[in-house]
Amino acid sequence: MKTGNKKQENDVEFDQIVKFLNAQKAVMDYAGLN
Repeated sequence: MKTGNKKQENDVEFDQIVKFLNAQKAVMDYAGLN
C-alpha cells in the first residue's frame, strides 16, 4: 500500500469539503445581504 496515494485521496476529499463550506458561507452571506 502506498501512503502517498492515500494522502492524495485525503487531500482531494479535504479540498471538496473546503469548497463545500466556502459555498455554504457564500450562500449565507448572500442571504444576509438581501
